[in-house]
Amino acid sequence: MLSILVCHTYFLGFDQKQQQRAKPYPPLATLQVAALLRTAGHEVSLFDAMLAEDYTRFERQLDLLHPQVVLFYEDNYNFLSKMCLGRMRRAGCDMLDLAQRRGARSIVGGSDASDAPEPYLSAGADAVLYSIGFVVATGCLHAAGIAIGLIHRWPTGKGVLRAMGAVVALAGLWFLWQAVA
Repeated sequence: MLSILVCHTYFLGFDQKQQQRAKPYPPLATLQVAALLRTAGHEVSLFDAMLAEDYTRFERQLDLLHPQVVLFYEDNYNFLSKMCLGRMRRAGCDMLDLAQRRGARSIVGGSDASDAPEPYLSAGADAVLYSIGFVVATGCLHAAGIAIGLIHRWPTGKGVLRAMGAVVALAGLWFLWQAVA
């Protein structure tokens, strides 16, 4: 299975207005994706940018964990990111560059990336998830896990999990096709 670092790019310290309110929120969608991927058998770590002052802790996690994939998954209902979109987009692009320089594949999902994928792709994202990113993210990561798993010998139980991942990936592609069509 894959080693995945799941994160988001909302830094409270970059949003002076919300910092003054001093009411941070938990990144629920990011946490849900991390939990789902962990349940599916992937080695999952989490970086919560909310209270980080800068990229130092993110870089430390990249250096210590050497993840195969970094999944940037934003809460699509997060009005805070939209309030200071330029700064948060810059943070995402900076983090993508840091991950790319360390050899990790990067996937970005969220409302801004769906609306404007070019800045993220230019910053090094390997893929941008559109619309129903939760299903697609899970499916894509399952498919990647399957491909890696085929190279190695695995017990039968893990083979069944990979087959289920393929079904989820195909379902995600079908849902994406329906959303775009």
